[in-house]
Amino acid sequence: GQVLCRVGGGGLAGGLGLVLKTLRPDIQLIGVEPAGAATLTHAWQQGRHDAALSGVHTVADSLAPVVVGHLTYAATRQTLDQLITVSENSILKATGCFLTQGHLYAETGAAVTLAALMEGKVPPASGETAVIVTGGNMDLAQVATLVETAQH
Repeated sequence: GQVLCRVGGGGLAGGLGLVLKTLRPDIQLIGVEPAGAATLTHAWQQGRHDAALSGVHTVADSLAPVVVGHLTYAATRQTLDQLITVSENSILKATGCFLTQGHLYAETGAAVTLAALMEGKVPPASGETAVIVTGGNMDLAQVATLVETAQH
């Protein structure tokens, strides 16, 4: 099976990874970042945790650090099997889908995992696929817009 986890600074993914890989090392852990704030992807490409992005531009503002910490960098390097990015449009559509189809009040940062599935960026798993959905920090004014986006 596999688990998809949102990635901002890497704390959730790194902590989840350390526990998951201890208990079930056979499960694939896939980190998902917004393309407009692919901070961990950038750090991995540069080979160092302090490789800062010059700026971040994403609707998933809870996943928008410009740099990751050394502990979370090390934990994610050790435990993430894959790290992928998703588009801003997919994040908005996935957030709207959570609202309209799942009746879940999930913030845009929480929707990156569903966005990865909707974009087809996640390889089929032998077994089940789980997505981590955390965070409900959303401006109520966004809700109508997101519902409208999901319906088109």
